[in-house]
Amino acid sequence: MFFNPKIPILMYHEVSEDLTLNNETHHMTPLYNIPVMLFEKQLSFLAENGYKSLLFEDIQKLREDGKYVIITFDDGLKGNYRYALPILNKYSFKATIFITVKGIGSSHFMNWAELREMINHGMSVQSHTMTHRPLQTLNEQEVYKELYLSKKTIEDKLQTKVLALSFPHGSYNQRVIAIAQQSG
Repeated sequence: MFFNPKIPILMYHEVSEDLTLNNETHHMTPLYNIPVMLFEKQLSFLAENGYKSLLFEDIQKLREDGKYVIITFDDGLKGNYRYALPILNKYSFKATIFITVKGIGSSHFMNWAELREMINHGMSVQSHTMTHRPLQTLNEQEVYKELYLSKKTIEDKLQTKVLALSFPHGSYNQRVIAIAQQSG
């Protein structure tokens, strides 16, 4: 029997104890930076109300209706590892981390070892491109390079399959979607 589940997707960027961070010091506006206590309150609410989290690769395996949610983080920021991971584990939730490959290992981003640990705790690491440039503004070769190299690097470094993509800045069109399909 086929059913078409409607699954909410909660998108986060950074989880932090220090909300005084600003564009000059962290390149993160308050809209994209959630306090640790509020993040935990949201996950507690989901758990108390019977929600189960899914990864994108789980959707095709669903065979019954239920209360599901997909939790995502864009960019690969350090707070995802430091603060979000323990809370996700506490409530038995999984999340998908969309990483910008060129940021990995720099000051405010996770490193490859931390990303491997995220995977070991049931999280999924997927593509947010190589450099986070708006894909609609790039030529076909540049888009392909952003997508293909990101996918290949993640798969090589983390020994995991990249099946999903989060478009930086929400920038996409039919041309970008076609190139994404070509790049795998």
